Formats: sequence, structure tokens, C-alpha cells
Amino acid sequence: MKVIESREKKQERRTLKTMRDMTKGRAINNIICHAFPIIIGAWLQLGYNAVDSIIVGRFIGQNALASEGTASPVLNLLTLFVSGLTIGAGILLGEAFGREDDKRFKSVLSSLLILGTAFSLLVTIFGIVFINKILLFLGTPNEINEMTKVYLALSLTSLPFTFIYNSLASALKSVGDSKTPLYFLIITSILNAALDLFFIGYLGYGIVCSALTTVVSVVLSAFLSLFYMIKKQKLLFPSFSELRVNKTEAIDIVKYGLPTALQQALQPIGKLFIQVAINTLGVVGIASYQIGAQIDAFALIPEQSISSSCSIFIAQNRGKERFDRIKSGYLSALSLEVLYWLFFSSLLLFTRNRVVSLFVKNSNEIVQSGSEYLFYMAFFYILPGLTNVTQGYFRGWGKTGVTLLGTLTQIGLRTILTFVLLPLYGIKGIAFASAIGWIGMLVWELPYLCIHLRRVKCK
Repeated sequence: MKVIESREKKQERRTLKTMRDMTKGRAINNIICHAFPIIIGAWLQLGYNAVDSIIVGRFIGQNALASEGTASPVLNLLTLFVSGLTIGAGILLGEAFGREDDKRFKSVLSSLLILGTAFSLLVTIFGIVFINKILLFLGTPNEINEMTKVYLALSLTSLPFTFIYNSLASALKSVGDSKTPLYFLIITSILNAALDLFFIGYLGYGIVCSALTTVVSVVLSAFLSLFYMIKKQKLLFPSFSELRVNKTEAIDIVKYGLPTALQQALQPIGKLFIQVAINTLGVVGIASYQIGAQIDAFALIPEQSISSSCSIFIAQNRGKERFDRIKSGYLSALSLEVLYWLFFSSLLLFTRNRVVSLFVKNSNEIVQSGSEYLFYMAFFYILPGLTNVTQGYFRGWGKTGVTLLGTLTQIGLRTILTFVLLPLYGIKGIAFASAIGWIGMLVWELPYLCIHLRRVKCK
């Protein structure tokens, strides 16, 4: 009877063609195929913000663009913190998939959805209640204070839906399916752009509409992913009777997810303090850095996506006890990081003026300032590529404490040095501070990496 059930189970798993078993085949092929849809999907997510910024800057004005720039660090902080749980849980899900333990897979996902959604609702309420104090802390200029408040409050309502989508996307990615979440993001990105162009570009509505169109897109992505899991992925998604919090799984989610959530939160926390420094430059400085930060996000997405695929590769092979494949997975991911940096940075050096000009019109001061920042960052982008793939390696092993301390080192150095270098060098001082932070992170993590790789080789 057990043999028959096992065969049926394996047959059912094989019918799910979107899955990718990373315990088989060449490491570099697995990582490329898994990472590419994640890259495209993450770019599309950032496209929400980029489209908003371009349309807002051109059709509403620089004050509205500065408002979005001021609100963005707060939104990123809260979003990344609650979504950090999904990254930690993704390692548990990938490990369960590698062991073909579908029961545990469903249990982890069920606990994640219930706990995470409840938590994200609390965070949303907290953000709205304390919104005035948040803007006061940021030193928001008076001329954009009310506009920023409205935009931030409306945007916060999307947080629970963002968590639901990220949880289900993490579940699919953990079994090697990084394509399906991409399809949902394509639909919602097109919708977001169309709504922005119509209501803001054509009808002339203000920043309220910019926030609402993004919320609508996020809600749709959550419902599309939920509908797909219920209808098409019954092997992965818990039934209604299975939707409950398992104490053991909840503890493991917190164990893996909390350090990752804190790590995810550290970056936007640092950016909040950096935003305080930026706000002293006035509206032009805020707008210039907002554009630079948008390009930074686009630049770093492939590096982070390769890191994510490296984590899933290691988690699956660790669950299968294929320790012989782990080093090759890391080295493959590392080589991809270097190749990407060479391509992107070369392209950016020749196009940075035109890229910045997309966001504003008739503002040479902003274009010049933003282009200067991107010139230096083009050379520095190799550093987060090295740190990301190293963090992906440790995250795949569940060594989230190492990654947390590495991120703390990086963001601490970056934040402190921004306040030191910004008055001396202007906006390029932020680029210098970022580079030093990444170097500090590497100094912390590389010795641990060398030791751990030797231990893995001995297994």
C-alpha cells in the first residue's frame, strides 16, 4: 500500500511541470533558469515605483516626486520586514521539497500565511497611527508634508496583500517554479502603468491616484496567486481543513525568518536615517537621490535574484544530502554576479544622463546631480554582487545569524559615513559611503565562507 502511495505521489509531483529539481543537472543551468524569471519579476515590481515616479515627476511636479521619495524608505522598511519572514520560510520550504516531505511543506506554508498576514495587518495599523511622528522624524519639508502623509497612508493599506503574494511566490520559487509569479507581475505591472497614464497623465489627477493605482495592482497580484495555488497546485497548497498554525513550524519560521526579517529591515532603517541627511539638501537634493535610488534598485535586482536562486539551490541539495553539489552552486552563482556587473555598469556609464532625464523635464540641476551619483555607483555595483551571493550561500544553509551581522556591519558603516561624507562631497558622498559599507560586509563574511566551504568539502 505504501509503495503504491509513494508511486502515486511521485507521479503527481512529475505532473507539476513548473517545478525545478535543483538536485539534478548542472548547477549553473539550474541557477540561471531559476534566477531569470525572478529578475524579470523583481524589475516589474520596481516598475510600479518607477512608472509612478516618472509620471508623477512629469505630470504633477517635483514636489510630488519628492513626496514619493520621502515616503519610499518607510514603505520599503515595513514591506521588507514583514516579507523577510517569507525568505526565511522559503528555505524551510525548499528543504521540505528536497526531502519530498509534502506534509511539512503544507504545514509550513499554512503557518506562514496565517501568522504573516496577521502580523502585516498590525504593522499597517501601526504605520497609519504614527504617521505624523514618522514624518516629523524624517524632517519632511513643510511644503510636501501633507502630500507625503496622504501618499504614505494609502500605500500602507497594500501591505497585507504584498505579504500574501510574497508568501505564495516564495513557496513556488522554493520548488523551482519562478516563472508563475512572473506571469502575475506582468499582468499587474501593465495594469499599473495603464492606470497611471490614464488617470494622472490624461485626466490630470494628483498623487492620491498614484498611490491608489499601486494598491490596486498589489491586491490583484495577491488574488491571482491565491487563485492559482488553490486551483492548480493542490499538492503544495493546504486545504481549508489544513489551514492552521502548527506550533513547531511557527517556531522554525520565526527561527529562520526573524533574523532574515531583521536583516531585510536593516537596509530601509539605514535608508531612513540617510533620508534624514538627504532632506537637508532640499527638494532638488531629495528628487536627485530618489532617481538615483530607483536606478540602484534596478541595478541590484539581478544580483539579489542570483543570490535567492543560490539559496534555493543549496537548500534543496542540503535536503537531499547532495553536499557534493553545493560548492559548484556557489561558484556558479559568483561567476554570474561578475558577468552581470560588467554588462550593466558598462551600459550605465554611457546612458546615465539619458536615464536620469526620463524622470524629470527642464531641470538640468537634478540631471547633473543624479548622473554624478550614478557614475561612481557603476564602479561600486560589483561589491553588493559579492556580498549578495555570499549571503545567499549562508541563507541556504540556514546560517541567518551570519547574514544578519554582515548586513548590520554594512548598513551601520554606510549610514554613519553618509552623515560624514554628504556635507563634504554632496550626493556622491552617499556612493562612497555605500562602497565602504559593502567592503566592511565582505571583511566580516569571507573568513566564515572559507571555513564553511572547507567543512562542506569534507562531508
